[in-house]
Amino acid sequence: RIESRNEYIPCSHPEDDHTCIFLICTRCQAIDEVHGDEVVAALRDVAKSKDFSLGRNVIESYGICNACA
Repeated sequence: RIESRNEYIPCSHPEDDHTCIFLICTRCQAIDEVHGDEVVAALRDVAKSKDFSLGRNVIESYGICNACA
């Protein structure tokens, strides 16, 4: 689910148990999904150091895709 757009897109890796990061182009609005397990592991480490337990993660990053660059 793309939280900022309140819309759903199909998972490009439905067979994998993973956390994804959405890369969203601000020019053409294209969305790419990438595995974000390392990023979430880093977030968990930071949260743990603050005695905080993470729940669900949605990571959306905005920029310019290669086609628009």
